[in-house]
Amino acid sequence: MSANTPEPAPQPGEAIPTVDLVIADLQERKQMGTAKYGVAHQFDNGRDHLVDFYQELQDALVYVRAEIEKRKVDRNEVLEEAARALENANQVNSAGLVRRMRQEPVARAPAGVWVPGSLSVHGSCRICGSLRPINREGRCLDCFSKL
Repeated sequence: MSANTPEPAPQPGEAIPTVDLVIADLQERKQMGTAKYGVAHQFDNGRDHLVDFYQELQDALVYVRAEIEKRKVDRNEVLEEAARALENANQVNSAGLVRRMRQEPVARAPAGVWVPGSLSVHGSCRICGSLRPINREGRCLDCFSKL
């Protein structure tokens, strides 16, 4: 995942519209602020809102970057697990073990959810065509993370 790679166009989903979730969050935030400070937020409260906003954005950037790094670690763990599985298959009896591993069902999860341990030993990614570990949907981890 690159921070500069454009995202694909959004596809219709079944979830609650995100803006509705934000509105509910803001209503809850207003109640919390009123309970804590005795008044809802107002523009003439004596604070420098631009500085408050800038400081909040700095915090948000730290949280976002931390999640990006966490996903890289998670991705590397999945790839390392696949490499270990392939190495073990080669050490035991490559042809027989690989055949058995491909016949065994993989971990099931809803479509669009990457399950560690759900990789086949290797295969051709149905998106990019590369020969590498793929999930049950036939996607390598790089193509899966572009969803």
